[in-house]
Amino acid sequence: MKYRTLGRTKLSVGELGLGTEYLIGKPQETVHSVVHRAIDAGVNFIDLLYGVDHFLDQFGVTLRGCRERVYLAAHMGSGSKNGQIAYFNSPPDCERLFAETLQRLDTDHIDVLFAHMVDSDHEYDTWGAEMLELAGRYQQQGKVRHVGLSSHDMAVALRAVRSGDVDVLMFPLSAANDAMPDRQTLLSACLEHDVGLIAMKPFAGGRLFDEAASIKLTRAQSGEHGDFKNVQIDRPAAVSAVQCLSYVLSQIGVSTVIPGIADDLQLDEALDYLTSGDQQRDYGPMLASISQHRRGECVYCNHCLPCPVHLDIGATLRLGDRAELESDGAVQSEYDQLAAKASACTACGGCEKRCPFGVAVIEKMAKVADRLESVV
Repeated sequence: MKYRTLGRTKLSVGELGLGTEYLIGKPQETVHSVVHRAIDAGVNFIDLLYGVDHFLDQFGVTLRGCRERVYLAAHMGSGSKNGQIAYFNSPPDCERLFAETLQRLDTDHIDVLFAHMVDSDHEYDTWGAEMLELAGRYQQQGKVRHVGLSSHDMAVALRAVRSGDVDVLMFPLSAANDAMPDRQTLLSACLEHDVGLIAMKPFAGGRLFDEAASIKLTRAQSGEHGDFKNVQIDRPAAVSAVQCLSYVLSQIGVSTVIPGIADDLQLDEALDYLTSGDQQRDYGPMLASISQHRRGECVYCNHCLPCPVHLDIGATLRLGDRAELESDGAVQSEYDQLAAKASACTACGGCEKRCPFGVAVIEKMAKVADRLESVV
């Protein structure tokens, strides 16, 4: 593992970090195995995207005896309610959730605390500013070492970097937004203002590994910026995790990349980067295949939750997309095990308002219900 400096924080972080979103809901032994194997490989930056109670409890157990070997990041404003991922914008709720996070993780501090998913100027000026102020207060108290902000919006990201409000920025970075106007401006600004840049979504929510010849991506990977919100990849050959990680780590200003890892197999695919050669890391063919495309494709991030009828929207739409490509019965079996089915959608529209990627969730839910719940 090679290490880089995380901007003005001066933390020395491994080029590869660990995103934990897809470990939520996994057995304790899976969480333990992935985290400990990653740490043993030199990973020392771990991002806890969602403050889900039982998951934080699992992590607290997993980190016993090795907390000081890693830098932990948490997100102000993300948590859980009634067992579902939920968002909380009021300072009292965030104070309660932060106290619970420290307790469940059995730690007295968080290394980087992010204002979570600030995706518009309005959000930045309202609850985003409150979250940054609260994180700054925790920093003064020694409960937080550094303040960060995560965003999918180019304008907001640039504003945060230039403001002096944050030490660290988390932003989607992949080959999918290589041609985005002003992206180099953002990367350069991070260097100029000494803001650590953490690259999320290096695999485009897994879409870069789809076997289809033409793959649709959304601004989850590109960042909101004018008309550059979506791209399409037409590729003649398979794309590897090593290529994706190599591309991201080649960009100026990037301190670490945090692929979302769900199990040991995915961890192995990411760790292959550490022992790969120049030929394996060559992302030229992948980059040459990218062109613009329309917006609206789900990357299953569940930023749209909570759902009033308790739909796991990301999992449901993922199965719907898989059903268009697979016909071996496995998708139907997984779908039948979901606690709530697509047909339960009431079309309330709350998910579409929260979705940062312009996904027509209601329309897609209807299609999933038609495909996977049709009476034979």
